[in-house]
Amino acid sequence: MVNRIYWILPLLLAASLFCQCSSRQAEKAYQLIRTESDSIQRATAFEKWLSQYPRYVLFPAAGAAWLRLVYHTLDRPEEAIRFWTTQLLRDDIDRVAHLTDSLIAFYLASDRFSCVALSAMPSVPDPDERDTIDWPHPFLIRVWMHIDLPDSVRHEYLIRISSHWIQTEKPNAVRMMQYADSLTARHDHHLFAQANRQLSRVLEIGARGIDLNDALPPSPPVNDLYRMILIKMAWNAYRLERFTQALNLISQAARFGDPDICQGYIILGAAQIETGETDLGWQHLLYGLLLDPEAEIRSTEINSLYTRYFRRIEGASNPDHFLKQYRRFNPVKPRE
Repeated sequence: MVNRIYWILPLLLAASLFCQCSSRQAEKAYQLIRTESDSIQRATAFEKWLSQYPRYVLFPAAGAAWLRLVYHTLDRPEEAIRFWTTQLLRDDIDRVAHLTDSLIAFYLASDRFSCVALSAMPSVPDPDERDTIDWPHPFLIRVWMHIDLPDSVRHEYLIRISSHWIQTEKPNAVRMMQYADSLTARHDHHLFAQANRQLSRVLEIGARGIDLNDALPPSPPVNDLYRMILIKMAWNAYRLERFTQALNLISQAARFGDPDICQGYIILGAAQIETGETDLGWQHLLYGLLLDPEAEIRSTEINSLYTRYFRRIEGASNPDHFLKQYRRFNPVKPRE
């Protein structure tokens, strides 16, 4: 036992000396970077320093300085935001969470956000709240929705954030479902597919017996929730022109009840028309429009879908008049 202690003490001493030496190197390099007058060279040196000393106590200060330099002085916001997002997706995020304050402050001082977007910006959660809201994934998705960058960049990072979230051990299923709708609202094919990956993860969580209603008071019945998720997935599959997959998803939804929510009959009919079941599909689509008498008014997507199939099937020139008359002479009746 005594011999072991004699061996351990030198190792501890060596480790302590190494840490002290590394800290002195980090401190010296950091101070040297601050004296660099050329902005581009200073930014390059800061970036190298951040990759070398990610655990050093000055990392947050150096990160904020680099963000400020790249974002404002060099006017390279995309680079700054990419760096910031990558840092917040790391496992140890508490030490860099304050970088969010810095970045949002930069935005507040610029014209990159509209007033509406600024009012929708999320606040940085306190450390003791982060586990309960799946920090930082919902936060990052909301921020990236409002960033004034090309859609290709925005969508690339929305997919990256969502994929990282899906792989976490215990994501909040309700929030994941809600933010899948945010991805769908971007009307991008890549995001339709990613939204369905999130919704599939929600179904997987539910299959493990975890309550999906814990954050939705008053909560819908579980069967209605499953129906809703599967019909949302069917809509996204249809948008991706995966019509057979859309039918399969509607079929799964029907195991939990009639697909009379979330315009389920409309998407059922549209997918059936696309797969050759034209007559049955047209009946289902019209029935869906009977169930929701303002569907085509609220949704330009549904209006376009109905008009396209009307002209293909009926061959007439006035889809609005046809639908008005159809509703007049076909009052909604419960399906058997």
